[in-house]
Amino acid sequence: MTTPGQLCLPIPRQATWLLKLATVLLVLGLGSTAMADDTTPPTVSSVSPGDGATNVSRGITTVQVNFSEEMNRESYDGNIYLTDSGGANVAMGSFGVESTFYQLHPLSTLASNETYTVHVTTDVQDINGNSIAAGFTSSFTTESSSNDNDPANGSGDDPLEINCPADASISCEDSAEAVAGVAIAAGGCPGSIDITYVDGGSGLGVCGTFPRTWIATDSCNSSASCVQTITVGDVAAPVVTCPPDVTILCENSSLPGDTGYATASDNCDELSYGGNAVSEVGQLTWFDISDPANGCDYPDNFVQRRWVGTDKCGNLSACEQWITRLDPYLLNLSPADGATDVRPETRLEFSVNPVPTAMQIVGGYEDPDPDSYEYEYGGRTETAEGRVTYDLFVGQGTVTIEEFLDALNRLHADQPGGIQFRANGNMVFQDGGSPILLFDMDQNNSVTVPGIEAELFDNGITYNPTGEPVYDAVEARKRFPILGVTWYGALYYCNWLTKRKKQSNERAYAIGSHPDDWRPASLTKAEWQDGFHNNEREAWIQQYPVSYRLPMDDYAETASQYNEFFHFLGDFGEDGENGDEMNYWNSGDFFDNGPVPLDYYDDNEFDLQNVLGNVWEWQTDTFDPQDLSARSLRGISWYNNPQLLDRLERIAADPESGFADVGFRVVSSADVVFEVEIAENAEFTDSTVLTMSPEVPDFYGYYANRSRELCLAPSTDYFWRVRGAHTSSGELSPMDLLFGAPWDSPTPYATFRTSDQVREAALPLNLAGEWNLLSINVDPDPDVAHPKYLFGAGSTAWGWDSEQQIYFRLWEIEPFEGFWVHVPEPGTVNVTGLTADPEIEIRQGWNLLGPLNDGTSIPPPSYLRGEVLQYLNGGYASADILDTGIGYWMFFIADFVHDLSGA
Repeated sequence: MTTPGQLCLPIPRQATWLLKLATVLLVLGLGSTAMADDTTPPTVSSVSPGDGATNVSRGITTVQVNFSEEMNRESYDGNIYLTDSGGANVAMGSFGVESTFYQLHPLSTLASNETYTVHVTTDVQDINGNSIAAGFTSSFTTESSSNDNDPANGSGDDPLEINCPADASISCEDSAEAVAGVAIAAGGCPGSIDITYVDGGSGLGVCGTFPRTWIATDSCNSSASCVQTITVGDVAAPVVTCPPDVTILCENSSLPGDTGYATASDNCDELSYGGNAVSEVGQLTWFDISDPANGCDYPDNFVQRRWVGTDKCGNLSACEQWITRLDPYLLNLSPADGATDVRPETRLEFSVNPVPTAMQIVGGYEDPDPDSYEYEYGGRTETAEGRVTYDLFVGQGTVTIEEFLDALNRLHADQPGGIQFRANGNMVFQDGGSPILLFDMDQNNSVTVPGIEAELFDNGITYNPTGEPVYDAVEARKRFPILGVTWYGALYYCNWLTKRKKQSNERAYAIGSHPDDWRPASLTKAEWQDGFHNNEREAWIQQYPVSYRLPMDDYAETASQYNEFFHFLGDFGEDGENGDEMNYWNSGDFFDNGPVPLDYYDDNEFDLQNVLGNVWEWQTDTFDPQDLSARSLRGISWYNNPQLLDRLERIAADPESGFADVGFRVVSSADVVFEVEIAENAEFTDSTVLTMSPEVPDFYGYYANRSRELCLAPSTDYFWRVRGAHTSSGELSPMDLLFGAPWDSPTPYATFRTSDQVREAALPLNLAGEWNLLSINVDPDPDVAHPKYLFGAGSTAWGWDSEQQIYFRLWEIEPFEGFWVHVPEPGTVNVTGLTADPEIEIRQGWNLLGPLNDGTSIPPPSYLRGEVLQYLNGGYASADILDTGIGYWMFFIADFVHDLSGA
């Protein structure tokens, strides 16, 4: 209670919890008056009617026993009762309204002039388990006649009456006899009165109200009745237990009959599975939150299934089951099986799931005489004794935006409590401790690239706090590295990837509620704080060979046996000598200044991308031994000057901070490796075999997913051949893949046929240092189809939509379609490509077109209105013939299809 002007201070969270706990203890009869060390036995303080009482009314409704202290109400049942003089128990309705007294309610009128005894046994206990010292009895005697139903003159003229107990609300778990009360009757013929009841409707089986009719019958068989209304409630929801999460093959059914049914129990009802109405019986049902369709085309290959149990009162609870659908090595090929008219200079592409994207094997160094071999890098010389001696599988590129966002969304769905999103889009982990930042949304979105269209780079990530997915990325972000990831976020991604791709719970990192708990899983917390030593590194990679992790980076400046970054960096970019092949500040690349796509620069000797330059990469190690305040970064970024392009460069970073130029790549000690071949004639011969990895023998090739431009012959049949191996303890053993023909099968896995296209001579485009009206007559190579790739980042290009009769910003140059391009300096650009389909579509109105060959005749006048115009020397001029490389304005009077070849 407060006085006027007094402030009510808020109760701290902990205090509020303690108050709630105290309230619960009091409600349960465990209040502060009960002392855990109390050994004093309780006593009966009084009984009503008292011991020795006489002339007690035969119509008495309550006999009450009072105790000296709070009692255990459960000990009352059967241990307090009433007997007549013959020792027979009297039928009673009884309950302990409070723990300090107990009431007995006779179910019929007592006999006249009869002695009754109240018994309390030694099994009655207080709340500390102390029993009364000795059994207790108390007796009373009823009247010889009753003014109610046994008048003194014996006439029985008083009418028989019955009074119902008050209407009651009870729980479906309660006994209606104990809680809802008992009717009382009086009057009628002399003798006993029988009191019974009949429940209407379905009685206690219905959630809601039902009538209870009380009936009194005297010795003359006369009766009277009244009706009591009882409301039955149920506030407890069913308990639903989901079947365990399962992993199935894509072709298998994901229906509950194959993946398991949930079970449910309820305090009041039995729940049935299926479609019965909730008003009749409780239900146990399921539905898939995500697309329930079978097959590996399902996004992320997961089914999120929710099981819901609903009782008859509408209370419900739910649980979720995750079903992972896998095809062990699902192979996708492009060109696909049976494809025809494939361009001879197409890009051969294949992907294998669920193997992680683009892992490359870097073989361990072996030398029978290590002391005889010296390895020089960065101005230092080392013996081979200190080099990595085990095979290492390394992510071909750093983790992409799409890959990391996929993990964020999945982690959020898997652990909605532990993984949380802040209002600004930041992602944190919190499990009983302080929140640990995993992803800094602001850092990622702070990167902008001057001169690059927004659709290509800016605003690539969207955070939606109210919908699914939580994060999304536009198409152009698939090849860009993720930025803004903390060291903790990189570790969480490694653990998630291990579970998803390898279906393994042996994840390389221990995760905890405190930052100091995050460490290599083979180490204790004390060992991690003491520094990461060589014997501990060896034990870690031996214990978790298939897990994904960050590279190890030894504290030593030299490249020790476990300095993995130096190992897969190789000779590429030593001391900045190959700086023109790396991304740094003002490097002059197309995306300067900012990160480039993973495949923008040439790969290093191990086919790894951007190992030096583009983004700094998180390493497993702390920057200094026994100091957990910083982690090591290697690799240099787009934000650094070229002077830092030194393979020895190593900097420290706060592990709980995200940065706009820091990403990461994963490594593993064992993985699946694939070799892909393509050969002529759809036969397993050695003729014209084009291997995806011509520079690396045997199985040391391309895996997971790869793309390579091949030189195929026109009008030729080709076949695919695919084989794989699994690594264990650094050794490769061939195996038959589950998705195709075995390596020695006489039947090819897939075939395709190339078209009759051939490479045409390069088309020179002569450019003025201003606006130019141009066209090309070849199907251009993909890497120059975008005008900025062909004419430079400082160019501007516009095309003409003949159907809409409007200009549009040009993203891809098409054969015979004229276009405007503005360049700052004059010059000549050569366009390469294959034979183009000469058939073009003409629209009524203005068309901007180019010819197939030099000297092509102007279309017949019957199709045209006015002159054919070209742009020369800053103005328009009439054209008599059409030459390649130039775009021409023509106004046509109707739509038609025109074959430029004259066919």
